[in-house]
Amino acid sequence: MFMVASAAAIVLLLIAAKHFLKTDRSKDLFLKLVALTVVFIHLSPLYADYLREGEARVAVNMLFPVYPCNLAMWLLLLYAFLSNKGKTYARIIGEFTFFLGITGGILGIVLNVNYSNTPDLADWGIFTGLLSHTVMLVGCIWLLVGNYIRIRIRNTFSVFIGLVLMLLDGLMIIGIFRLAGQAPPNTMFLLGVPFEGFEWLNTATIGVLSIVLTFLITWVYELLALPADRRTFSKKKHERSEP
Repeated sequence: MFMVASAAAIVLLLIAAKHFLKTDRSKDLFLKLVALTVVFIHLSPLYADYLREGEARVAVNMLFPVYPCNLAMWLLLLYAFLSNKGKTYARIIGEFTFFLGITGGILGIVLNVNYSNTPDLADWGIFTGLLSHTVMLVGCIWLLVGNYIRIRIRNTFSVFIGLVLMLLDGLMIIGIFRLAGQAPPNTMFLLGVPFEGFEWLNTATIGVLSIVLTFLITWVYELLALPADRRTFSKKKHERSEP
């Protein structure tokens, strides 16, 4: 039921934003508001626990970007507040955030372990876990709808750079925990597979599949949506560039 409501809310909100937000300033303000809202929802269980019980239970992924969706949330916030989104580095961040955020957002709703174990939306921690992924999906899809990014084969390179960032993030967090004498979390699934029973779906295979799928999706998109002379691999483009 929540998945249906979530999908409907995302579609309606994006349609309304596309219809009413016409200036770059209003589009940028919407992106910033959504990015900040995701972070607020993500951290809100800490305040709810403290106000209710006088102390707060802190999950490791609230403080550290342990999972891909956590990293997508912070990258969305970073991208939203970049002053010059036309720079190459900003484009790479935006494109990677788009793909990572949509994948992480959908999986975070459909395969939400906390909700599966305790299907109680009256529990603020459970509800916000689903809601934060929903709002993050709005922000990440808005990157495309709001014309911040374009789907092109070059997105594959951005995803590759992003995967390297995820690897560094995982190694750094694991290193911090070990230096502190603490058992490290399974950051970016470097210490274990994300799904039991699917041992083949490890960090290496996920990375390779991500690159291959990104290339295939963007290649098919160019074939279906772009004229021949605007595609990355185009004979007409090469013929036109010849003297």
